[in-house]
Amino acid sequence: MTTLQKTIIGTLLAAAVTTGIFEAGQNSQLQDRIQRLQEQQTFLTHQVRQLQEAHQETERQVAELQAPPPAVKINSRASAGQTATASPRTDTNTIPSNLLEAEFERGLSESTWGGREAALERLGKNIATNDLPRALAFLVQRPGRDGLETPLFDNLASRWGEADPNAATVWANSLQDTNAQARALTKVLLGWSKQHRGDAVNYAADMPAGNLQDAAVKQVVGDWTFWDSSGAAKWLAQNPQFADQTLGGLIFWGQGACPAAIADLLDQQYSLGHTNWLQQQGEQVASIWLSRDKAAARAWIEQAPLSGEAKQRLLNRDP
Repeated sequence: MTTLQKTIIGTLLAAAVTTGIFEAGQNSQLQDRIQRLQEQQTFLTHQVRQLQEAHQETERQVAELQAPPPAVKINSRASAGQTATASPRTDTNTIPSNLLEAEFERGLSESTWGGREAALERLGKNIATNDLPRALAFLVQRPGRDGLETPLFDNLASRWGEADPNAATVWANSLQDTNAQARALTKVLLGWSKQHRGDAVNYAADMPAGNLQDAAVKQVVGDWTFWDSSGAAKWLAQNPQFADQTLGGLIFWGQGACPAAIADLLDQQYSLGHTNWLQQQGEQVASIWLSRDKAAARAWIEQAPLSGEAKQRLLNRDP
C-alpha cells in the first residue's frame, strides 16, 4: 500500500469517526429534546384535566344558582293578614343520600362509554357536600376504573378539599393503600388551594420528604403555575429545594408570562450546582424574553453561562 493510499484511508477513517461522534452528539441532543417535549405534554394533559374539573365545578355552581325559587305556600290565614312562610329551598337535582350507592352502581354499569361518562359527570355535579365522604368511601373500595381511577373520584376529593380541608386531609392520610393515599391527598390539596393556596402549598411543603410530598407539591404548585406563574415563581425562589418537582412546569407556563422571573430561577439553580436547568432551558427562555424586554434580556444573555453558540444566536437575532 502506497503512502498516498494510506493517507487517503486515514483521512476517510478520521472523517468517519468525526461524523460518528457528531451524529452521536446530535442523537443525544435529540433524545433530550424528545424527553422535554414528552414531559411538557404530560404536564399539559394534567392541566387540561384540571381545567375540565374546574369547568364542571362552575357548571354545578351555575346550576345551583339557576334552580327555581322556593314555592310560597299561601293559606287562608295568610290571606287574613298573617305572614306566609316560604318552604326551604332544595336543589331538585341533588341525589338523595339513601340512593347514593344505587346511583353509583347504575352509572358505573352503563353499557356504553359515552353513557358511563355522562352518568359519572352528573354524579359529580349532584352529590351533596355532606355526602362527599360517603361517596369517596364507596369509590376507594372499588378497583381500577370503577373506583379510585375514575375522574369522579378526583372531582369529589377536590370538592371535599375545597369545602372542608381539615377533614379531607385527615381522611386522605388515613388510607392504607399508598396509591390511594397519594391520589386522594393530591386532589384534596388541589381543592384546598382553590380557596387558600398558601395554606395548601405550605401543608404540602411541610410533609415528610418522600414520594408523597413530591406528588403533593407538584400538584399544588403545578395548579398555581397555570393560574399565576409569577406567584408560583416567587414561592419557588424562596423554596428552591422543590425545583425538581415544579420548575419544569413553571418554565413551560411561566416563560411567556414572566420570563425574567424564570431567568432568576435558572440563575438560582445554577448557583446551587444544578446547571442542567439553565443549559437546557436558558436559550428558550431568553428568546421569549427578548420579545418582551429586549434590553433586559440582552443584559442577562451577556452575563449568563450559556454556550457561545447560544449567545451568538440570541444576540444576533433580528431586531
